[in-house]
Amino acid sequence: MEHKKKLVPGRMETEGLDNELNETDEKATMQITLVSNEKHRFKLPIKHATISNVIKVAFEEDDTSHREITFDCPSKTLERIVAYMKKCEGEETIKIDSPLKIHENSGKELKEIWVKICGPGHGWHADFMWNIAKNRIELAKLTKAADQYEIKGLLLLCVSIYATFLKFCPLDDIDRILDPKITDGNLLPHREDLKDTDLREEEYDQPKKSNDDEKRKV
Repeated sequence: MEHKKKLVPGRMETEGLDNELNETDEKATMQITLVSNEKHRFKLPIKHATISNVIKVAFEEDDTSHREITFDCPSKTLERIVAYMKKCEGEETIKIDSPLKIHENSGKELKEIWVKICGPGHGWHADFMWNIAKNRIELAKLTKAADQYEIKGLLLLCVSIYATFLKFCPLDDIDRILDPKITDGNLLPHREDLKDTDLREEEYDQPKKSNDDEKRKV
């Protein structure tokens, strides 16, 4: 004889729902360890780390074997990525419109322009990227890692600060604004080889004098 579960009026069977909620809670508290090239380890909640699409896909395919993932980047770069992930808490909020525009109340300094470009409520993002970008090599490393591990918001910030440097710097500085030797945000003197190149280009642009002109001088 088949026995059926008796339903009590006013109550719902919640066993399946409870299991689903327990599974969700478990995933919410799961930790993942990200490992740098130098084998330094950074632990954070998986729900924060999954703003990286690479981690998200790996975790969705197998949430048990991907508790430790090695990133192909230096420790300092990974530390910055983890800081960004923790700040976002699993949700990308930064949005930068293009083309980049200067608002009427923006200052003339690049830092002020950059803060305005990041927009209201994103002061942390603006300062975070500005401090990294003072060292152009470190900015390049972060940009590469953000692209490689598909961290959309972080990559947007990296590309946008490059664009800000190029679009809003004085014209005289455009040949040195991204100089990889810059480590503290201060532009280095114009390189001598570039000066020589500029002089050669100026000479090339000058109209050539004919023999008749030379004779007139004599």
